[in-house]
Order: sequence, then C-alpha cells, then structure tokens
Amino acid sequence: MDQRVGDISLRTEEMVVSRPGARPSVPVATMRRIGGSLIVFAAGLIALSPYFLSTEPAAPVELAVLIAALLFERMALMLRVYTARHVANGFRIVLAVGVANLAIGAGFLLLLLAAPPGGVIQASDGIMELSRTLPLPGPDEKTGLLLWALLSSLGLVGAHLTAPAFATSLVQPAQAAREIAVAGSEETLRALARHHPDRLSEAGKIHALVPKGEAPPFTNAVFHDDPDSFVEHLRTHPVSMVVVGVDPSDLERWLPTVRKLQALPVDLRLFMIPPELRDSRCPVGLVPLSRKPLGWTQELMKRGLDLALASLALLVAGPLLLAIAAAVKLDSPGPVFFRQPRQGFNGQHFRIFKFRTMYHGSGDVRGAQLTRRDDPRVTRLGAFLRRTSLDELPQLLNVLSGDMSLVGPRPHPLEAKVANTPYPEVVEAYGLRWRMKPGITGWAQVNGWRGPTEIPIQLINRVRYDLEYIENWSVSFDLFILWRTVVVCAGGKNAF
Repeated sequence: MDQRVGDISLRTEEMVVSRPGARPSVPVATMRRIGGSLIVFAAGLIALSPYFLSTEPAAPVELAVLIAALLFERMALMLRVYTARHVANGFRIVLAVGVANLAIGAGFLLLLLAAPPGGVIQASDGIMELSRTLPLPGPDEKTGLLLWALLSSLGLVGAHLTAPAFATSLVQPAQAAREIAVAGSEETLRALARHHPDRLSEAGKIHALVPKGEAPPFTNAVFHDDPDSFVEHLRTHPVSMVVVGVDPSDLERWLPTVRKLQALPVDLRLFMIPPELRDSRCPVGLVPLSRKPLGWTQELMKRGLDLALASLALLVAGPLLLAIAAAVKLDSPGPVFFRQPRQGFNGQHFRIFKFRTMYHGSGDVRGAQLTRRDDPRVTRLGAFLRRTSLDELPQLLNVLSGDMSLVGPRPHPLEAKVANTPYPEVVEAYGLRWRMKPGITGWAQVNGWRGPTEIPIQLINRVRYDLEYIENWSVSFDLFILWRTVVVCAGGKNAF
C-alpha cells in the first residue's frame, strides 16, 4: 500500500520523486546587446568627462551619450549582430565595433548641432572641432571623440570574450536550485522525505550518499557509498543544499563526512532524528551547520566588480605590462610568463599567470620548494618584481577568465608544505578557504601575512584571516582591501 506525502510516493521498497520541467535558458544575445549599450554609455561619460567640469555654456553631453547608447542597442537588434547564427565570431566583433562607432558618430553629431554659439563644440569649415578654450583630455581637438570610440571598442571586445563565462555563472545557480544532495542511512533518508517532502519533490535530481551494503531509497538519484568520491562529485555538480540525516547515536560516525562537506560552497543542514520520531507526524527541523558564502545576487555583484576593475586595470597598466614583459625577456633566457597549477574555488585546479621571476627551469611547478629569502633561483629583476608584487599583475587575466577574483584567499601551490607537512594537514579548516574564489590580494595579505610559511602559526593566521574575510564579505570590504593592498605593496614587506 502506498502512502502519498506531497508529490512524493513512499513505498516499502522505493521512493519516486517527481521531476520538474526543463531548465530555462539564459538569453546571451540580449545580455550582450544591453551590456554593449552600457559599455558605450560608460565610455562616453569617461571620454567626455572634461565637459562636465567646465563652467562654460555646454551642449547636453549626458543626453548625447545616452542617445548613442540607445542607438547602439537598436542598431545591434536590427542588424542581428548577436543573434545571426551564420555570423562568425571574429566578424561579429568587427560588426559590433562598427555599429558602436556609427552610434558614437551620431551622438557626437548631436552635440555639434545642440551646442550654443561659443559653447563646447563649434563647426568650422564643415569640420567638427572641440573648443580650445576648455580643458581637453589631450592635445588633439578630437581626442574626446577618438577616446570614446577606443574605449567602446575595447570594452565590446572584452565583453564578447567574457560573455559565455558570465552567462554560465547565471545558469549555474538556476541549475543548482533544482538539485539537492543528501547523506545518511536508508532509514534516516526515508524519514527526511516524510518530514520535508517539499524539499525533495522540488528537486530535479538528488545526489545521495548511503553506507555500503544499504539499499538506496531513491530511484532518480546519483548514488555514492564513499564519502570522498561523494564530495568530489559535488565539486563538479552544483546543488542548492546538502542535508545530512543521522541518528543521534550514530552522529560520531558521520562527523568526518560532515567536516568534508563543510568545505563545499553550499548550505549544509543536519537532520538529526531518533528512531522513535521517524514515523511521527510532528516535523523535525533542519539544523544549519554552514551556509553558502555568497548568494546569487552577491556573486553577481562581486563578478561585476571584478570584470569592471580588472578591465580598467589592464587598460591603464597596459604599457607597464609590456615594459615588464620586455624586461623579463631581456633579463634572462626563457618565457615571459610562469604558469603554475593552483587549487582554487571549490577545490578545482587552474593555471595561474605570473611574470617569470626565476631562471628558466629552476622554478618548482608543483610548489614543493617554496621561495626563501635570498633564493639563488630568483633573477635580479625577479627580486624587484616580487618585492613590489608586480609579478602578480598577469593574474588580471585569471580574473577575466573567471578562475580568480581581485580579492579573496590566495591560491597556494598544490604541494606547498610547512615543515614538510602539507598545508591541509597543518590546519584542519584549510579546505574552507575553497568556498570562495581565490584572489590576487586578500585580507590576510594586507594584515601582514604574506611571504614565507616556515612555521605552522604563519599558515594558521593566514587561514584565520581568510575565513574572516569569507564570513564578512561585502563590496565595501573588497574596495577597502584593494586600497590597503596599494599601501602594503609599496612597502614590500615580507615579499622576496
């Protein structure tokens, strides 16, 4: 005989969970078109900013910039810049830049027509000229127009390259919201379904961990009987929540698994139910053990800040990056960049970019031998780059690719050790750092915990500050750390 509880059918042998409809898609083309309009608008405000500071009679600069942005959006829609399937990616970028320049030209023409006599812009012999009586961003009269076009073009190219990864970051939360993970014995998971039927009935897929030898209680789930493989599986399959169901008498056996699950960037709940309450009509609640560090909107805010500031930093520091690259090449034979595998968000591996600061072939890719003071492997130029942290600038590319953030726990080499002991074995809570993307700088670094880790207390303090940052994240906190980073790096303390 079947017992119906919500949308879940409980049977003596199995449990069938209803599956909702297909996942909605994210309109990438619309996102690119609106994002392109915002780029044109922001570039116009930056390029024409001297006019806002002028006390002379001025044309409606803000209105002209807004109209140019709206024209780009309409023209991109009519010309199907982002929706035509047969258009190659390279030509699509060229077409978007061309449409943007047409829209900018129209906006600049509006400024010419709307400017009062003797105002910001005047016509001379049929050629647009900027008034020489006002502060301009450069010696050329048309610098404002050219800068607007240049900034818009660079922004559109960057947005085109990063849009797929950004769209994926929008899809993953929606996918995770439809999936849930559970762990426990067969009997406690059946009790979980009776006491919380809505949570399981709304899940599109269930990821379950059950002890070896026990029959799985779900028919539409992915099952594991090994805690380590279960945790690794969840690292690549985002879920909205993990619920561990245990009998109070069996809690100690499940504690190691709970500690491993706490390192995941997901809400973790404990469902503790004694045998006498499994069939009770009185619901037993879920006890929160840890929460996901950032909600969906917070992730979007942090990612937007990363993209904006990293793009601006690359644009401003471009000449410096080229100069450092040339200096590295001239200083010693070998490649300009040093790429090293690191462990980042959710324990996933990625390759970090740095300017090469050691003689080619002497660097330890796995990081078993960390850099020490007066290390003979470090070149003369490399010592200066490391002391000033300029070797970290290429990590702006890691930020744009989505592997890193501007601010977060620093990613360590895979085989980094303290007194011949791997980092995760020195600090039990070390894996909790992986619940947020690694950063170019972090709360630990601006508090003086950068450089060597020769004794355990140095690593312990780093982890403590990293976890404090994760628990108290905010946009203002990130901006404060970035400002402090400039001050700390100028001193070069503990860096070698």
